Amino acid sequence: MTLIRVANIFITIFIGLFVNSSCSESRKENTEQGKAKIKTTPPDVVVLKTLPDSAKPVISLLQEIGKPESTITNAPASVHLFIDPFTHKPKTPEAQGIGFFKNFTADQGLPLDAINCSIIDKTGNIWFGTQGGGVTRYDGKKFTTYTNLQGLAPNNTILCITEDKYGNIWFGSFGGGLSRYDGKSFTNYTTAQGLPNNYVNAIAEDKSGNIWIGTRLGVSRYDGKSFTNYTTAQGLPNNYVGCITVDKSGNIWFGTLNGSISQYDGKSFTNYTINQELANNLVRCILQDKKGNLWFGTDAGGASRFDGKNFFNYTTAEGLPNNAVYKIAEDKNGDLWFGTRGGGVSRYDGRNFINFTAEQGLANNFIQSITEDAIGNIWFGSFGGGVSRYEGKSFISYTTRNGLADNNIFYTTKDKDGNLWFGSNRGGVSRYDGKSFINYTVAQGLAANRVNACVPDKAGNLWFGTTGGVSCYNGKSFKNYISSAWLSDNEIRTVFEDKKGNLWFGTRMSGISCYDGKQITHYTMLQGLVNNSILCITEDNKGNLWFGSNGGVSRYDGKSFTNYTTAQGLANDVVYWIAEDKTGNLWFATFGGGVSRYDGENFNNYTVAQGLPDNIVTSIIPDSASNIIIGTNSGFAVLTSFNANLTEDNRKEEVIPAQNNLSNEQLKEYTPQIEIYNSSTGYPVQDVTHMFMDSGGIIWIATGSDKTGLVRFDYKAIHKNLKPLTVILQSIKINNENICWNDLLPASHIWEVPEVDSNTTAPNVIEEATTLKKLLNSSERDSMENKFGDIKFDSITPWYPIPQNLILPYAHNTISFDFNAIETQRNSLVKYQYKLEGYDRDWNPVTNQSTATFGNIPEGTYTFKLKAQNAEGTWSEPLVYTFRILPPWYRSWWAYSVYIILFISMIRVFVKWRIKALIKEKKALVEKLRMQNALIEERSRISRELHDEVGATLSGIAMYSHMTKQQIKNANTAEVERSLNIMQQSSGEMVNKLNDIVWLINPEQDSLPKLIQRLEEYARDMCAIKGMKVVLNLPAKMHPVDLSIESRRNIYLFCKEAINNAVKYSEGSTLELSVKESNGMLEFSVTDNGKGFDEAMIKKGNGLGNMEKRAKEMNATYSLRSAKEKGTSLSLKYKIT
Repeated sequence: MTLIRVANIFITIFIGLFVNSSCSESRKENTEQGKAKIKTTPPDVVVLKTLPDSAKPVISLLQEIGKPESTITNAPASVHLFIDPFTHKPKTPEAQGIGFFKNFTADQGLPLDAINCSIIDKTGNIWFGTQGGGVTRYDGKKFTTYTNLQGLAPNNTILCITEDKYGNIWFGSFGGGLSRYDGKSFTNYTTAQGLPNNYVNAIAEDKSGNIWIGTRLGVSRYDGKSFTNYTTAQGLPNNYVGCITVDKSGNIWFGTLNGSISQYDGKSFTNYTINQELANNLVRCILQDKKGNLWFGTDAGGASRFDGKNFFNYTTAEGLPNNAVYKIAEDKNGDLWFGTRGGGVSRYDGRNFINFTAEQGLANNFIQSITEDAIGNIWFGSFGGGVSRYEGKSFISYTTRNGLADNNIFYTTKDKDGNLWFGSNRGGVSRYDGKSFINYTVAQGLAANRVNACVPDKAGNLWFGTTGGVSCYNGKSFKNYISSAWLSDNEIRTVFEDKKGNLWFGTRMSGISCYDGKQITHYTMLQGLVNNSILCITEDNKGNLWFGSNGGVSRYDGKSFTNYTTAQGLANDVVYWIAEDKTGNLWFATFGGGVSRYDGENFNNYTVAQGLPDNIVTSIIPDSASNIIIGTNSGFAVLTSFNANLTEDNRKEEVIPAQNNLSNEQLKEYTPQIEIYNSSTGYPVQDVTHMFMDSGGIIWIATGSDKTGLVRFDYKAIHKNLKPLTVILQSIKINNENICWNDLLPASHIWEVPEVDSNTTAPNVIEEATTLKKLLNSSERDSMENKFGDIKFDSITPWYPIPQNLILPYAHNTISFDFNAIETQRNSLVKYQYKLEGYDRDWNPVTNQSTATFGNIPEGTYTFKLKAQNAEGTWSEPLVYTFRILPPWYRSWWAYSVYIILFISMIRVFVKWRIKALIKEKKALVEKLRMQNALIEERSRISRELHDEVGATLSGIAMYSHMTKQQIKNANTAEVERSLNIMQQSSGEMVNKLNDIVWLINPEQDSLPKLIQRLEEYARDMCAIKGMKVVLNLPAKMHPVDLSIESRRNIYLFCKEAINNAVKYSEGSTLELSVKESNGMLEFSVTDNGKGFDEAMIKKGNGLGNMEKRAKEMNATYSLRSAKEKGTSLSLKYKIT
């Protein structure tokens, strides 16, 4: 929206809000309460007859206020005629303004701006041959260029292109011969392979599949194996062949340089020249139209049409812009297009020529190629200007360069003669009669040059609302109504004539004035208007008048005003436009709130959330096709229909037109379907300040832009693609790296491909140059093979190098897909949806991004599915691509084999270990049982000893006690004393035995030091009786050793017996007690220096027998060493456990 428009909007809003604040407190309270509640409040109703006299409308009679000012001026209006500069005839509307051209140059990706030729292939790609930049393919997403780096013919100037029935693309070059591209490699043909000349001007395929090549030195036929050449010797009129066409009968037509044209029927040549009425002998192009006529474009004679018998010539005299015709093409409507050198392009419908040049938006006036795409767009290749895409007559722009009074148009209307009138910001008003613009300003009598509104009355007069009052134009002069008696405010925002012929003038800040031809009646907020700043007026089918203002909407039924604001559900209180559709619903354009639909009961609002391009809505037009056209601050939208919301209960797909008789409550169950037209969707319109539909269904859109100005929009002429798009994979990356897949094929290097002809470029070279933008050296290729050589695949697709039956090692488990839907018109509006089956549960959200990456993919087989939606909402069938990820080495089959072997080995080791453990447990259990048995036996032994030794001693004491008692009675003193001594000795022995027993069973004594201490005490006590010396021989450091009660007892009793024998029988003077520790063995020795004895003469008594028995119980070794006069030694060796 222009700066002026924005400023006016905010000024108007401010004034409206200021004025609105003066309304009554009761209305203000109602409004505030309405805003505070979720539910809407009833509208305010003001009945005029109930008002006091002071508040009733002010009425002024004509005889009281006088006549308006009349202005008759001799100042001529400015006139701009639309005359074709070539034909000097009036232009049609299509050629008057700036046409719907989209231009492509090197800035958009073309290799050069000089285009020689073009074709569209079977997939929908458009190929352009350039003057030195090679050939480029456009898929709607990007340009992909091929030069001699990829293997194209040595000269990068391409003069002609064709596609054969097998899908191969053939290129004719300027001095480089002929190139054929099969999607994988280029094969080049020159004079070395049989061409007559390396300058290839034309290529065509006949019905038998032969390729015909036109050169500077004749024509050649290639049958797939060899070349057959034809020159003047075989009947050609000239060897310089510039163009070739095969007609419907199979005849071959050749256009030559200064040799006219030649028809070849397979047997002979028939030549036609200017003598047969051909326009010129230098023929640049040939076309056969759908009716069978042959058209010839000549270098200086215009175009010739040949019906099989006669020639009919067309030159600038008939309407061509230039007589040098370089290209002729026929579109799907049967119109012919002529590309000229310097005159632009001309369209011929069989009756008239319509010419387009740079003035209408063509990139350049030197046109050398014309190609129509699948949806009817025409692509023009120019020499120096790049490529122009013409999208038809749907959009035509008019600016001051075309004669418009001002680029900022505020209002449009049509008079009784069918002329269109455009009120502007500062240029007055323009009248358009289809042939010219005639502009009127204050110089011709207009009240002011800013015209906010214009409307014709029933008498044929035109009324203009300006910033200086109202002007009435009767076709000859202006009458201006500017006095305060006529108008409450001279700044008129809108003018409207109702069905009764009354004229209503909406002012900027003083309400409404109504003129019925006799009197003026003024209405303001005092009479019930919602706001005094009036922006628009309309009348519904019931005769009610609706006023849109800066404070809401007022409905006037002739008796009362009923007001609607946001409190009643209106989207916004600033209402720019009101329109009634054919079903009686009212539509309101608001500032910032989008669109409101009123069904007579309540409002439904539609904003950007429902698909509008902007919430600032300036105008609304219900058209005859049941669409609602909505002008916004960001272009315009077409509400085409409503689709039923699909729910669990409702699976029926129902579509209803935008204009329907459903209530707003019912319509909430439907979703609006909205098409957007603005710069972001590729259409030449942005800010919409006003719209008007003429009787032919053409919508005139005021944009306020110096670039587009006024736009003529023909909705029926929009080129829509309703067919599903072709979706392709363009590349696959692994681990986010580009890969030259042909380099990973066996024997893919150039020097390793002997089966490829010397004139054929290896596929890997083309892929490297296209994908990596350079040719790799041998070390770079080896590096790629070393890095990705473990990737497996069967083959590679042509045109786009995609590996088939791809198998990826686990280390390469991140994959990226680059894809595209072939759509050369609105590719940016294409939406995609994809999923990776096996990885994704559901389809990914719809996106306009054309790349998908999946990372850290587990092993398995996956299928990538991709579908595309075109701008019209049609989805394609899914593209399917399957690949496999191998498991990591530790999850491979051989790894699992190793795991099984290791598992079996571990089982064997475990079994062996378990057997040993069970044996050990068994031994421990046996030892435990043995210890338990030993404990039982020990208890039994202690019990026996207590019974045998202590009991026997006690019995003896008891016996001597009884004897002593008798001896006391007999007074036998000596015997009493003897008995008492025996009793004393027995008691001492019993105490010693009890001490031994207590010591042996005490667990606190189960250590080696305690045992040695006990033996030392016993040895010293016994040796003291005989006066023997006790010597201890102990190691300096002794490890702590815990002894079992059984082991301690046996060691103690063994050593005690040895000490007793030494004291009683050795007659020695010294006794040595020795303890040694070595290699886990304990050795106890008792040695005396007594008389000794001969070991051979020894007799084992109870003492030695007991000692040997105790050694066996301990699993110890027992030894005895003795010699006469050398003493005796007894030892016991015991293994520490």
